[in-house]
Amino acid sequence: MTNKRTDKAANDDALRGEASFLRLMKALLAFVMERTGAPRGQGRNLQARIAATSDALDRLWAAPQLINEFLAENPADFDERDLATIASWRTPVMGRFVVTGVQGKRFACLPADVGAPPRLIIVKLIRREADELFRAIPCLIELVLLPFRGSIVTDGRIRRLSSAAKPGGTLVIENRLRLAALHRLIQTPSDLAELAQSDPEKSAGHGCAASPRGSPTPQHARAMLNASFTSPHDNKEGASP
Repeated sequence: MTNKRTDKAANDDALRGEASFLRLMKALLAFVMERTGAPRGQGRNLQARIAATSDALDRLWAAPQLINEFLAENPADFDERDLATIASWRTPVMGRFVVTGVQGKRFACLPADVGAPPRLIIVKLIRREADELFRAIPCLIELVLLPFRGSIVTDGRIRRLSSAAKPGGTLVIENRLRLAALHRLIQTPSDLAELAQSDPEKSAGHGCAASPRGSPTPQHARAMLNASFTSPHDNKEGASP
């Protein structure tokens, strides 16, 4: 009986966490759409809603000062805790990553920039199970990482760029994993902040403007581990974090 109650409490906490994240992000993106004149996906057209959300995210990370404007105006009348959570999103870590493992709602990934320290990052999904999204490992993805409730989460979308490594690519990734094993895991908001400070090119808050749709700059891309993968062929977006 104890285990059942514990499981129920854990599920309730997860549902509350999901609802909280979606509530905050929805309000923030609604503000971005209104402030920037972005189109809104309406009605039952799921693809239109996904496209509108993705467009709003692009606008947000290209102009992170919009978060400061949201915090100053507080149009959703959030309390101090909610505002502090949104304030922590002002310095996201964005770029391309190689997924190396999945477990439950969490997945492990490495920054795909070979010039960055090889650190293994543990990311928590808000809604989905990791193995539902990543059925082929390793795979190359593009995402934005944010702190939330003691964990590292995505901003709500994951772009799968390639699921097929080149013949020698796996060896490159395995070598990076061995190097990553020499460092502690990146798995808390404070760890993420440390990573952003040590690698400012990956942080939107350090003056590195993202190229359209959150892609890395051409100079950055040349150093990517994505050279270990085939050309992107699976460019579908994850509709939910």
